[in-house]
Amino acid sequence: MYNWWWLSILYALMYIIAIFVGQRWMRKQNEKFELRGALVLWNTILTIFSFWGACRSVPELIYTLNHHGFVYSICDPSFKQGITGLWAWLFMISKFPETIDTLFIVLRRQQLIFLHWYHHASVLVYCFYSYAYFVSTGRWFVSMNYCVHTLMYGYFALRAARIRLPRFFQQFITILQLIQMIIGCMINIAAYYYKQQGYSCAVSYTNIEISLAIIISIILFIVYIKLKYFTLYGSIPGKSPQFLLGNLLQTGFIYGKYLGDIVREFQIKYGDTFQFFAGPIHMIFVCNPEDVQHIFTHRHIYEQGNLEVDHHRILFNDALICNIGAKYKRHASIILPLFRRGKIVNNLDIIVDCTDKLLDQWRLKTDIDPNYIHLNIVDQCQNLSLAIFGFIGFDYDLQTLEEYSTNKKNKLRLALSDFLKIFLVTIPIPTFLSRIYLKISPRYRHAMSTISTYLNQIILQEQRKTPEEIDERKRTSLIASLIGSLQQDEKLEAIKPEQEKKGLSRREVIDELLLFLVAGSETTGSVLAWFIYFMSKNPRVQAKIKAELADKTQHGLTIDQIDSLIYLDYVIQEVLRFIPPVVGTTRTLTADDRLPTSSIQLYKGDEVFIPLNVLSRDKRYWKIDPDLFYPERFQSEDANHHAYGSIPFGGGHRQCIGQDLARFELKVIMTRLMQRVTFGDGGADVNAGGYVQKMTVIPKHIGITIKFD
Repeated sequence: MYNWWWLSILYALMYIIAIFVGQRWMRKQNEKFELRGALVLWNTILTIFSFWGACRSVPELIYTLNHHGFVYSICDPSFKQGITGLWAWLFMISKFPETIDTLFIVLRRQQLIFLHWYHHASVLVYCFYSYAYFVSTGRWFVSMNYCVHTLMYGYFALRAARIRLPRFFQQFITILQLIQMIIGCMINIAAYYYKQQGYSCAVSYTNIEISLAIIISIILFIVYIKLKYFTLYGSIPGKSPQFLLGNLLQTGFIYGKYLGDIVREFQIKYGDTFQFFAGPIHMIFVCNPEDVQHIFTHRHIYEQGNLEVDHHRILFNDALICNIGAKYKRHASIILPLFRRGKIVNNLDIIVDCTDKLLDQWRLKTDIDPNYIHLNIVDQCQNLSLAIFGFIGFDYDLQTLEEYSTNKKNKLRLALSDFLKIFLVTIPIPTFLSRIYLKISPRYRHAMSTISTYLNQIILQEQRKTPEEIDERKRTSLIASLIGSLQQDEKLEAIKPEQEKKGLSRREVIDELLLFLVAGSETTGSVLAWFIYFMSKNPRVQAKIKAELADKTQHGLTIDQIDSLIYLDYVIQEVLRFIPPVVGTTRTLTADDRLPTSSIQLYKGDEVFIPLNVLSRDKRYWKIDPDLFYPERFQSEDANHHAYGSIPFGGGHRQCIGQDLARFELKVIMTRLMQRVTFGDGGADVNAGGYVQKMTVIPKHIGITIKFD
């Protein structure tokens, strides 16, 4: 072994020459080689090999550390004996076949970067040289490399098989490679230190010197990561991101600063189109209504955002919001018809009855203390929204408006609250780490156990009905439609191409129900809380609503009466304009495109973020100060505002499917509340407003008095 390790240098030189010869030859070919099946097979073999090697090497390293200590682990070459010795030898030999992945890149005419072939060539020579001299630090290098390669080749195999993975996984593997090299250098430096201290370490000074060359490689990797993931792209302006954190620390987002305020500051400084880095996640913010209109009306170029889809899939893997293409159409054909206004207005009495329950609870407090300040309005609004959606969507009493749960959350609300907190925690975390976190989080498991119990009870209640009853109610009931669409043979449907699948699997139904539960409580509840806050701060507006109600709803409450409340429509529009339920939405480009107004060139794969709250507060598109809460703007100067100046539920073919239900539900609830009570300002200390950014944007401080009329 000592006599022929230098042959690896010859192989490395031949490898590099072959790369350039191969690339030149491929440029002369008319077509590239696909080789997808071979690539899947090859990477799968290397994944299995690396995993097996990790299973054989890592336990020995852990045992050595536990029983002999750190110094022994880097100075004694005993790992070369027995089974670990075999896998150390196989590790060295594997550096030859690992270079074959370069062959795939060349033959498939893909981009080949310098660091790729430099890494293969230098590591191959270093491994053969180190093995020849039985370097004791090898146990660390072998164990780490097997672990990293298990993930890396597994990722390559999945990508080759066209299995979609979060973008950050690629970045994570690159970072793991970097960490591996840094630890390797630290191990060699430690070995050098112990040799200087007189320890007998089976590693030569020459080997340690070579490790200094690897430090240069590390620097190259750092530069590569910085240039690829933390550097402004092209000519689009933006703030230069920090390593790993992007713009999150610079802007104060990490400390809770409202994203809407951050985006407005960026817009003032950089214009309507700019770059923003949420850690390593790169986005292009578009704040011009004309460009936004272009994005939403060109659905063949701008598909549902990968970032949004990847993150939501962690929690709602098969729900409508996470689907694209044929799978989206399959789900949409079942769900979308039930959210049209004609199917919704029949639920007027349900909404009124639930609202009256909340009013009864408020009256109990007011009767005891007329000046009582209500501080839990957000929770109560979400309880109300959830109760209403339970009846409308599931024909099920979720009991969130019972007396015992009015001032505290029942089990379901507690579980949903925990679920949403976990959802927020996972937003800045890479997808694969989020999945690991969910696996080990007892809080998440407990929340999902509670939610699953409710969902299964909802499904069971519906399944107790006869097939005839379910079929009869499918056109008007969401839960009946979902249960009626359950696949009869899930295994058979699973093997069909997506375009040929019919109905939904039980897993898909549960994910849809979970999404509806969350959206049913969060979105409408947050808007209703903002309405109450704005009414407490604007008695003039509240008085005008009551005057309109007195004129048009003197006898009961009907659909026609509700439709006649024009000023209340303006109030709802203004609440949604002032604080859209969500801060924005994303789109991913499926082809290169140029924005028509800003003339910004975008490229396939770019992630575009449309900040809804910034569009609705841009003074260039509103004649009356957009920072002023003024519902009358919609019947005067701003009646003909830009169509995309206020799009609280998004736009295009992927806008919120529940917006008709939300608008109707909000209008009925607001009408009922304004018929019965007047909201007062609880004081600057408790009713200061501000923003809390959760799944939706809710008031940070809201404390109001309630006077029954």
